[in-house]
Amino acid sequence: MRCALPSILPLGAGMATAARGDYLADRARPVVEASHAEIRAVHLGRHMAQARWNELLDEALWMMAPKGRWSPDPPAREALARMLREASVARLAGETGRMVREVVNEHYSSLEPDDAAKAVAFYESPGGKVFRDFREKVLAETSYGLPYVVETAPRETIRREMEAAKDRLLNLPDEQTQAVYDFNHSSRPCPRPPHGKTRRDRSTCHGWEAASGRGSSRSSRPASCAATTAAGARADVRVAIPTTTSARRSSS
Repeated sequence: MRCALPSILPLGAGMATAARGDYLADRARPVVEASHAEIRAVHLGRHMAQARWNELLDEALWMMAPKGRWSPDPPAREALARMLREASVARLAGETGRMVREVVNEHYSSLEPDDAAKAVAFYESPGGKVFRDFREKVLAETSYGLPYVVETAPRETIRREMEAAKDRLLNLPDEQTQAVYDFNHSSRPCPRPPHGKTRRDRSTCHGWEAASGRGSSRSSRPASCAATTAAGARADVRVAIPTTTSARRSSS
């Protein structure tokens, strides 16, 4: 029995890790699915990787042909970018996607049950769905042409869809506009703080602060919500990107 312990202990640790992952996923699933948090995290990661992506393309092309022998935007660059993006989509379907899901689950599983229920109710409401759709289209347009997604529509088409979604958001009925405004300015749920820590002021938790502040007039609220959606979408899952990077480093 004593000799068997070294092999049993890693097995037990692995089972405990898997059980914790399942627990976090189950706890976070309603909010993650209602808010489309996973694809939002992917688009945000794409946007944040833009500068490094361009550097990688330059470095790869320089290895193929020294500078001066290729123009800034040659067909070779487009072909290389497409090949690498297709490979990144395959990675997202595997290990990279698993890490994104783990980070998103860990983040949203920290919500208090009441806060999670309120967030789900908002995202499943008519106004919440319109707001979510516009936010996703903003991030999709911003990250167009970058890794982990290979778009099938021209960017201009994506831009038109984004503008149409913005119009729908700006023309919601009054009660739905009020719900979107309230969610973005006062009712964004906060994650549960670590043990022994105090909860942050709720006004800092939503990540959707409007440029005009809480004192905005009623008539300015739709435009305020639409104007700050892109910045809010980035703030909403900013925590996911460094954590994913750390997880990748620790696993390598």
